[in-house]
Amino acid sequence: VPASKNAEIQLTSSVSEADMLNMAFATTIVTGGHAKAVVTKTGMETRVGSIAKIIITDEAPQTPIQKKLEEVGKTLGIVCLIICFSIFIIGIFIAYIFYIPCKQIETFYNKCKIKFIRKISRGLSIFTIYLIALIIIILAIQFIVPTLATSITDLASNLVNYYNNTMENFNNIPENSILRKIDIQKIASSLSNIKIEEYINIDTITTYAKGALGFATGIFDFFVSLIVSVYILLERNQILGFIRKLAGAIFKEKTYKHTHTHTVTLRLYTHRKTNTIFFKFLSSQILDAFVVGILASIAMMILGVRYAVLLGFLIGISNLIPYFGAIVGVTITIIITLFTGGISQAIW
Repeated sequence: VPASKNAEIQLTSSVSEADMLNMAFATTIVTGGHAKAVVTKTGMETRVGSIAKIIITDEAPQTPIQKKLEEVGKTLGIVCLIICFSIFIIGIFIAYIFYIPCKQIETFYNKCKIKFIRKISRGLSIFTIYLIALIIIILAIQFIVPTLATSITDLASNLVNYYNNTMENFNNIPENSILRKIDIQKIASSLSNIKIEEYINIDTITTYAKGALGFATGIFDFFVSLIVSVYILLERNQILGFIRKLAGAIFKEKTYKHTHTHTVTLRLYTHRKTNTIFFKFLSSQILDAFVVGILASIAMMILGVRYAVLLGFLIGISNLIPYFGAIVGVTITIIITLFTGGISQAIW
């Protein structure tokens, strides 16, 4: 499309070629009129020359979409590295947790009189530990998870009724009761001012869907971490040997031998001692939480507390947190029991 040119127009240097109305470009055609022109650039410095330079060097500048794709590619690469690194770290942690029981069971299999069992004692010990863990998970999914899911669903669906019953019971308390001093109406008004629409809408549903997708991805990553942990436990001697060889290749021979000779005994002793202490602490915490959760569930069942299994599970899990965990779990249990069973059950 022909463009009119005017030498008197003053333009800034940031104007694009199409808007340079006071410039004429080489290789373009004059369709009409006459004028005198001053040559400002020649050869490869002209616009046509810059195009030729790009073709020759094959280094065309990136377009905005190419820059965006490059940024997305870098981001995805970083995310993939983080995921792979996290999977590896989780695998190391699982292997660290299962190392001591695997070692103990491996020692037990090594004492067996059957030569074949002694030969595969390590792999058999790993299989035994993971089989026990799998059985525990299956039993929990089969018996505990459905009960917890039913209790949570029922509690959520009847929460409004529990609230209304609690308010009715509070209104029936005698005027001289100490419970009347609690400003329950103020608490109720603050609860009624909560707008459900702010928490349940298209955006939040999308967020929940992304969370569900992330949960599914997390399960897949966990199973991959299990495979990594099995490999670490099975080939731990070869892995440690590789690390020693790598250290020997990195450091000077004299430094490596001196460090290795003086620290290997202390390192092995400290490592085994730390593993033993940590495993005993973790196993005792889990056993304590398991016993407390069962006893709390049984006690609340005897008292007729609704959602006894759910509340017992909550107390047991919170008991894993040192110091304040049990207090938080019991406080939440009392609040839920106050709404579902009344003041008398909450006090008991």
